[in-house]
Amino acid sequence: MNDRGMAEVGEQIERLASKAAGFPQGIPFGENGELFLKANGAVVDVATDVKKARHHYPRPLQVSTLGGLVSYIERNRDSIDLSRAMLDVDSFHVRLVGELDEFQERRCYAEATPTFRPFPFDEWKQLEEFRILLLSRFVDSEELRAVVEALQAAKASKSKEVIDDGVAQRVAVGDEVTGAWKALPSPVVLRPWRTFPDVEQPASPFVLRVRRSEAFDGELEARLIPADGDLWRNEAVVHIGELLGAALADLDTAPAVLA
Repeated sequence: MNDRGMAEVGEQIERLASKAAGFPQGIPFGENGELFLKANGAVVDVATDVKKARHHYPRPLQVSTLGGLVSYIERNRDSIDLSRAMLDVDSFHVRLVGELDEFQERRCYAEATPTFRPFPFDEWKQLEEFRILLLSRFVDSEELRAVVEALQAAKASKSKEVIDDGVAQRVAVGDEVTGAWKALPSPVVLRPWRTFPDVEQPASPFVLRVRRSEAFDGELEARLIPADGDLWRNEAVVHIGELLGAALADLDTAPAVLA
């Protein structure tokens, strides 16, 4: 092709690229022949942008326990360079990630997330439902049994009165003849299921509140309010990191644990 033909082809490429980008101006080229477009004041390297758009990693393996994640790392069926990998630890989520790629992104090979239904904190519940939730979504303890017994006594009472002095609450138990007042344990230290079952559940203080429900004919309902400012998350991360570090200690090459 002669020079005139080459010039015509170049003009056609420039017109098409400018039209596709929605800009009438010419297209600058870099020193090494890179093609650039200017859009909204930003210069875009077309080749790199297209390459990045086509670039993606497969979905990470999903597991629900730390044991499953440890097993995946030990077997290393995907031939991961574990010397360059890291375990990014959170109280409810752990990710096995690699090093930064050319686009400053990290591939996630596997991620662990526990599968259980958390307790509905800050929600008012009728006493029977509330008691069942306590028994099914908290680690058993003397403090938990004390709360359940107090609520059971209040539920069985014919009186639905609550005394609240702004700090503590007392509920009426018994009937008009044998009636008495029972103090609710609050704040109370409990261990709800909030992180991986592989580790000890952090204990936290909670404020227990009871009131007469306007929606259910004056029946009592209860609410549990976390009172530790989410500090339990720090403890959970420490527990998870310690477990992963101990479980992977015998590997010749293990990922760094970021906890």
